[in-house]
Amino acid sequence: MKLRLGPLQPDRLFRKILPRGLFGRSLLIVLIPMVVLQAVALQIFYGSHLDELSRRLADAVGGEIGFMIDQIERDPAHRTLVLQEGEKHFNFESSFLNGETLEHLPPPDAPGPVDNDLANALAQDVHRPFNVSWHKTPGILRVNIQMADGVIRIDVPRKRLFIGTFYIFLVWLIGSALLLVVLAALFLRTQVRGIRRLAEAAENFGMGRDNGPIRPEGASEVRRAGAAFNRMQERLLRFLTQRTTMLAGVSHDLRTPLTRLRLALAMQPG
Repeated sequence: MKLRLGPLQPDRLFRKILPRGLFGRSLLIVLIPMVVLQAVALQIFYGSHLDELSRRLADAVGGEIGFMIDQIERDPAHRTLVLQEGEKHFNFESSFLNGETLEHLPPPDAPGPVDNDLANALAQDVHRPFNVSWHKTPGILRVNIQMADGVIRIDVPRKRLFIGTFYIFLVWLIGSALLLVVLAALFLRTQVRGIRRLAEAAENFGMGRDNGPIRPEGASEVRRAGAAFNRMQERLLRFLTQRTTMLAGVSHDLRTPLTRLRLALAMQPG
């Protein structure tokens, strides 16, 4: 016997994923547009502005290193002078390791596209084997370039390739999101509390427990619903009191004729 699976119902699955309570659904209505908006803003900033700025900074560093290597290749006798001029004008710390060869380094672990941008810029401007050490020294990235008789080591400040505004923007984005979530949660909690108290009061009154009028709170619609419930409860209690009084009066009015009939029957001769 083959089992036939029914068609998938995305709406039913979606309802199972969604929160059941009013507080969770209301908070979700606030959070989803905010998260989508901030994600789009972060993607636009990170994907366009930061990418373009990172590429320009990497091109500048790669061009400066390429200029130094070209000057050294043009006149190897002035290699020391070129390295000193690079330290003076480009804020590099350079040294030459005679007879050394490039060592194998692990793949770079730099945030963002800056590692690929720098590698592309060096490949375009240097035209020699090289590698980049990103975590050898804090605050410094080391570029090693293979020359014919050794290795030129150039230490580049990391601030030449990274900008602090991105991190400020990221902190502002996360901080504002958390602040909005807290404010929305506090506000929605007040609204849901008024509806929850109204539901509890209606259930208690339906079971015969009179806890008195509720205090309206929350939005104007919720306050109107609470005030309407208090008026309804007052009218029902007045109706029950009047009915009890009426039944007590009818019982009293019927008790006197019945007593007379019972007395008359008792006095009949047997």
